[in-house]
Amino acid sequence: MIAVGQALRSCVDDDQMAARVGGDEFVLISDEPTAHLLKRISNGLIDPFEISGRRIQVSASIGHLQIDDASGDASTLLADAEFALRHVKSLGGHRALGYSSTLREGQDLQEHLQRDLAEAMRSGQIEPWFQPQVRLADGQLHGAEILVRWQHPTRGLLTPDVFLPVAERAGMMVDLDHAVWERAMDLAHGWQTAGLWQPVLSLNAAPETISDPLLIERFLIKLHRHSIGADQIVIEVIEDTLIDGKDDMATINIDSLSEAGIKLELDDFGTGYGFLSKLVKLPIDGIKLDRSLISPLPEKSTDTVVRAMLALATELGLHVVAEGIEDATQMRHLNNLGCGYGQGFGFARPMPPDAFAAWLGEHAERPINIPASLAGKTAQA
Repeated sequence: MIAVGQALRSCVDDDQMAARVGGDEFVLISDEPTAHLLKRISNGLIDPFEISGRRIQVSASIGHLQIDDASGDASTLLADAEFALRHVKSLGGHRALGYSSTLREGQDLQEHLQRDLAEAMRSGQIEPWFQPQVRLADGQLHGAEILVRWQHPTRGLLTPDVFLPVAERAGMMVDLDHAVWERAMDLAHGWQTAGLWQPVLSLNAAPETISDPLLIERFLIKLHRHSIGADQIVIEVIEDTLIDGKDDMATINIDSLSEAGIKLELDDFGTGYGFLSKLVKLPIDGIKLDRSLISPLPEKSTDTVVRAMLALATELGLHVVAEGIEDATQMRHLNNLGCGYGQGFGFARPMPPDAFAAWLGEHAERPINIPASLAGKTAQA
């Protein structure tokens, strides 16, 4: 800490302050423009420190604020800067963030949602939404991806970008996944019993869930309870799950799911670079092409990449799902390239259970028409 303190003290003039306030935290007070001071701090810590013959690299997380005539007293200013620092650390650290009242309001919302989330899972506020997946060759319904939504009693419908970070920070992702899966299987069983649809469900699994030692037991119990066959389930995993599985538990669970007859699909294929070595070693059954690759089709530059990925999938015997399909041109083009399945707003948007049940009544047994083109494409979630 002494060496770091000396480095930080050199970032400000003699008539300004740099002080250690406890642990590994320091306070700097300067009349220099914020951007200049942040750059000087970064430059001061860029080289490793030589400590007792060892070279030690140090990085900094910084919370800062601008003092003006409307600012509060010293203790309030220090608390606000520390609040910004804590928020930076919650985002992974190694960056700088300025304090604002909006930041505190956002943090307050996150804290409220965290308190509400456990009750939401118990009371059924967390619900599955269904987005159809279609066979590109004939337009027939193949299955549905299960997407999570939160029907909050006072805040209305919340999308995953709002509450998934809350669940991750609170260590609740495993329970959240199981809550969504349980409800989706319950609904699917009802539709199956009524003869409305023989469901195939694509379930998203967080890295924490795939690494859970109790995953297989809990999951197989759900299948049995709802009379859903293993061949009716696809588990979607992201690349980070395959690369960063904790204590090899992710690999063990993936092998066990495959042995139980459950298909596994690599989601967002084409957005990372660490997947190829794992793709040939793990029992992956399919890949899902990210919408960022599909949206520009049939432009030549993207078309070349998609062709290469489809050729790789064919060589490895993998099925392929393309997400983000918005018009018939994309559907026909992907079908001609050998892509088996697709989903996107061109077929249907994600729907809550009641709306999806009504949609099934109309589309479960007949080809799904997709418009020739859609003006003004919309981001999909």
